[in-house]
Amino acid sequence: MDPSPYQLLASPPSRPAFYSAWNFLYRNSKRKTQRSPKYSFMLFSSSLASLRNPQFSDVFEYNGSAIVAMVGKNCFAIASDRRLGVNLQTVATDFQRIHKIHDKLFIGLSGLGTDAQTLYQRLVFRHKLYQLQEERDMKPDTFANLVSAVLYEKRFGPYFCQPVIAGLGDDDKPFICTMDSIGAQELAKDFVVAGSASESLYGACEAFF
Repeated sequence: MDPSPYQLLASPPSRPAFYSAWNFLYRNSKRKTQRSPKYSFMLFSSSLASLRNPQFSDVFEYNGSAIVAMVGKNCFAIASDRRLGVNLQTVATDFQRIHKIHDKLFIGLSGLGTDAQTLYQRLVFRHKLYQLQEERDMKPDTFANLVSAVLYEKRFGPYFCQPVIAGLGDDDKPFICTMDSIGAQELAKDFVVAGSASESLYGACEAFF
């Protein structure tokens, strides 16, 4: 059963769905034929109801992603899928989600594809400044704090990304962590997962670990 307009207003949809519904209402208001406010509100409500599909409910899952990182003895592994989709539609199969910061440090970015690319460019810029000033590469925990700070700077309009950081620190000690879109870190000693397939990855990793 479709939700009522009051239920729609009580639980607002995601940002892309709301903008699409608002554009629908705006286009209809520009037509020459005069319509009553009640009819316009019914059009707006029905547009919201059609867009409140589960596949539109989370912008983090709009492009789809799956990233996993795990540790071993003096080593780590990080892997991801390379599918770029729009909900259930596949757009590309060569999208890069894991990026190399230096030889012992990698970052995987799940979430909205455009935000992931923008965030990666900012992180590369910050790391190059660090290299120029300190004349050395960042340690994994230092880089994780940098990522957390960059995300927290945008907390009122966050990047729709969930980073996964994996690297080797002093004495080749493995380091992995993940964080949410505003930089709250989650450290782990065995594995971390992120993306729209995180539930399935949790089950597989717990079975192996």
